[in-house]
Amino acid sequence: MSTPMTLDVWAGDWGLPSVDIQCIRIMMYARICGAPVQCRTVRTPFFSPSGKLPVFRHGSHTLTNFDDIAAYLHRKNFGPTQLVESQRCETVSYAAYLEEKLLPALLHIWWVNEKNYIELTRPWYAKALRLPFNFYYPGRYEQDAKLRLQSCYNGTPDEIETQVYNDAEQCLNSLSQKLGDSQYFGGNCPFALDATIFAYLAPLLRAPFPSNRLQNHLKNCRTLVEFCKRVSQLYFENSFNKYDAEKKKAEAVKKETDEDFPNQKRNWLGAAIFATAAMTGYLFSQGMLQISLQPQKSSAKRELGDDYEEIYLHEDT
Repeated sequence: MSTPMTLDVWAGDWGLPSVDIQCIRIMMYARICGAPVQCRTVRTPFFSPSGKLPVFRHGSHTLTNFDDIAAYLHRKNFGPTQLVESQRCETVSYAAYLEEKLLPALLHIWWVNEKNYIELTRPWYAKALRLPFNFYYPGRYEQDAKLRLQSCYNGTPDEIETQVYNDAEQCLNSLSQKLGDSQYFGGNCPFALDATIFAYLAPLLRAPFPSNRLQNHLKNCRTLVEFCKRVSQLYFENSFNKYDAEKKKAEAVKKETDEDFPNQKRNWLGAAIFATAAMTGYLFSQGMLQISLQPQKSSAKRELGDDYEEIYLHEDT
């Protein structure tokens, strides 16, 4: 029996096979190559040689870098058979471009934007990580992201935010122009470059960020959205379809509830009126409630020792 190839990755969500860029990148590349890699979701990167995920293992080989894993799979006869060098060069070039222009914005969205970090990122990783690592890693990743942005950009936090989003939006526009009307960045068939670009775009497109300026910009790039959908259905069909089916079911339930709300409100109002009428009738029948049709003068009494003097509060006319 041959030794299995395994890949330890972060868990997936929102129709993604993983929420991590590098994990998705290697997962997709392995499927493009037809490599029999078994993906395993792990709940801590503590045992990784680099302290990060993904981790590729095959026999005595343990690799964590995309280029190293791609080269290893190629040596095992898993990989493109044509245009290897040109594809490799283009993938390396675009990977550097994405890391410089798009990655800082993704780090900001996930880890630096306070609203996203509090409402989405930290709770997600706190749930995905095993105790006690969920108390350590989110804070560490947050600090790493802030340090990286500060080392790449100058200015106040607001100025840095403006710069990283402007660079990222220009990057998305460039990717949209390069793709054009083609199905994939390599033409009619995907290769390593498609794996790299999809890994960057898919989490940005699918994660439900509360603060989502860059996500909205991506959604307006129609060709990139269609590209992500095409790749998801081709290589990660189970994750994609399962999430979309659950999402549509939840939306249908919400719509049905919203449509029933006016009827529910009418029923509640009718029940309240009936209960009030029934209580009022009971009080009348027991002599506990009477209605006088004779006008009466309102008065107040002022205490004077043991006697009272009645003082009228209105004048007779």
